Amino acid sequence: MKEMPDGEMWYYSATKTKHEVGSMGTICDMPNNNDGILTKLFSHQFGLQLTLNTDWFGVLSGCPHSTGPVYWSINNLAQEFWYL
Repeated sequence: MKEMPDGEMWYYSATKTKHEVGSMGTICDMPNNNDGILTKLFSHQFGLQLTLNTDWFGVLSGCPHSTGPVYWSINNLAQEFWYL
């Protein structure tokens, strides 16, 4: 099983924002006005890349009821925190 950073799409994810650090150390997302040039998402030092996961299934046969989990995954979490 591979992790998110091992996949191809990890390096294609891009955004039209850039991070600017204020005088007090605050981080702000500002529009990137470089003629449509996108900033790769993995190159941002701050911020989270999240995935919403769902998996619905029928528990009882012949019954119009289904159930399933919904959870968020943090894709760019440092490797030492993956299995805490």
